[in-house]
Amino acid sequence: VFGALSALVGDPADAEALAALMQEPDDDPGDLEAMDKLWAETAVTFGPADAGCPKAEALVSAMAVPPAPRHGAGATA
Repeated sequence: VFGALSALVGDPADAEALAALMQEPDDDPGDLEAMDKLWAETAVTFGPADAGCPKAEALVSAMAVPPAPRHGAGATA
């Protein structure tokens, strides 16, 4: 496979760089903590970090207001 890839590239491999890569230890597939660190993602935010969504804030504010007392027919006390 690497021979085919090398043929597609056309340039010979850098023997020194390849030797350095081969000297690096393999990752332990059982080390789940290290794997979590490698695959950890940075949270994506859009806009200022401390600004909320104005539409959501308005909706939550409207839900936080207690309902007005009912008057007239069908009202229970």
